[in-house]
Amino acid sequence: MKRSEIRETIFRLLFMKHFNSRKDMDEQVSLYLDDLKKGVVEEKYSAFVSPEDEAYIRDKLGKIMDRIPEIDELLNRTARGWKTTHMGSADLAALRLAVYEIRYDDDIPDGVAINEAVELAKRYGEDNSGAFVNGILGEIARKGTSGENGEAADDPETAAGISESKEAAGERPVKKPAHMPKNSDTGKVYYVKKPAKKDNS
Repeated sequence: MKRSEIRETIFRLLFMKHFNSRKDMDEQVSLYLDDLKKGVVEEKYSAFVSPEDEAYIRDKLGKIMDRIPEIDELLNRTARGWKTTHMGSADLAALRLAVYEIRYDDDIPDGVAINEAVELAKRYGEDNSGAFVNGILGEIARKGTSGENGEAADDPETAAGISESKEAAGERPVKKPAHMPKNSDTGKVYYVKKPAKKDNS
């Protein structure tokens, strides 16, 4: 699998965590990866999921979930006016993945982590999810110790500014996406793809 495909797979599994307990996650991860290898999942990736790919996905996902309490604590301190409990599930999954990569994964440059998270948020979140995620991650990166961190965000906005604009618009980011495919055997939500916008023109 390509790195982008592996990252999106981990993102989807982190999204799943929003609707399943940690105890249920092992089963849900296995179901998702089995469907991925069979080509059942909507995203048909360019290569077969190798044992190395699966091992990497499981290992990184486990490490991220182990650090969710401290990742969320950092997000809560940074996203002034917003708490992780009130963030959209797609936004939160993208943020958790990127914060882990910025803080704990030396193999991923901060700029890559941020840009990929923004693209995932744009694809799976709401209309302003990309700016919301970019603002928070840009601030986290700029407060880091690495000299390159301040250059990570392409169009940085402060989390406070984004928070104010969302509140002014009366938005409530806590809502399930309109389309959530379920496993046919268990009926449990295990991944989501944002539906294409309708063209009303």
